[in-house]
Amino acid sequence: MINCERFTSLITDYLDDNLDKQQKAEFKNHLQSCKECAAVFERVNSLQQHLKKLPSVKTSPVFD
Repeated sequence: MINCERFTSLITDYLDDNLDKQQKAEFKNHLQSCKECAAVFERVNSLQQHLKKLPSVKTSPVFD
């Protein structure tokens, strides 16, 4: 079982599908049982979805 601190550290890994089967199960269990973490997850998920919609920025060829 994971705690809230561990849960928040795994949110982006979960959204990017970088967790193994056991981690996903523990993550989902915590998500369903903790209202506070569910709210954090929804905010991060929403932000990530909005960021994906932004156009790419073309940089100058001399940009390092």
